[in-house]
Amino acid sequence: MRAGLLRRRLTFQQRAAGQNADGEPDGAWQDQFTVWGAVDDEASTEMIRSTAVTEQTTTVVRIRHRTGITPDMRITTDTSRTFHIVGPAIDPDGRRRELVIPCKEITP
Repeated sequence: MRAGLLRRRLTFQQRAAGQNADGEPDGAWQDQFTVWGAVDDEASTEMIRSTAVTEQTTTVVRIRHRTGITPDMRITTDTSRTFHIVGPAIDPDGRRRELVIPCKEITP
């Protein structure tokens, strides 16, 4: 993997285990680690649901290989984009050099 392709600063976050006063999960996200990576928008589709048009983009995030990435995490970028991880991180060639992570962008 060429270092020049990894030009985005990506922060991986996980939900905190705390609860609010009502005993519900507080929903706060905690930073776990920050790495350099690439964000590639693969496909975009528009769906019509009950008279509202929603856009859904399939995105792939590429980083250097590391452990500890789970589908219950999310990724934030240095350009203020946020992604939910929708599947397991894939080592495309089995050489432990890079990970390809399928994601779905969270739109505000």
